[in-house]
This record gives sequence, C-alpha cells and structure tokens, in this order.
Amino acid sequence: MTTSNPEELRLVPLHPLFGRTDMHRRAKVCCPFHGDKNPSMVIFPNGGYNCFACGAHGNSIDFCVKMGQTYQEALEELSKYG
Repeated sequence: MTTSNPEELRLVPLHPLFGRTDMHRRAKVCCPFHGDKNPSMVIFPNGGYNCFACGAHGNSIDFCVKMGQTYQEALEELSKYG
C-alpha cells in the first residue's frame, strides 16, 4: 500500500503483526495488553480488534499506538501492509 491516508490505514488488517496469513477471516489471538495465555482477542479483516478479557478495542492505528508507537510510526508501519 502506498497511501498514508489514515482513513485507509485504519482498515489494514492486523493479521501480519500476529504472523497470520488468513487476512480475510476473523481470527482469535493472544492479547498483548495483558498476560494472555489463551486467545481472547479477536482481530477482524477491517482492521478492528476486540479483547473480551481486558476490553481493549479499536482499529489498526489504535492498536499500534497502544503498543507504544507514535501516531506517525503507526502510519508508516501499517503502510507496509495492506
């Protein structure tokens, strides 16, 4: 993807960040925001995520920022995928 448009980048699936290749499907993964041993987070093909254990939720940009990246770093990271 060659865009830096935040409206498009927020829809980039998070699947590659979790080593998943099934980007057109909903997937359960372990939540990185708490000591998850069993998958409790669902990632969606539209870039959304929701953890049913800790309540974390949002879009792909929110996820990257919550993981410690700046907003600009999140946009650069997500532009690599898509």
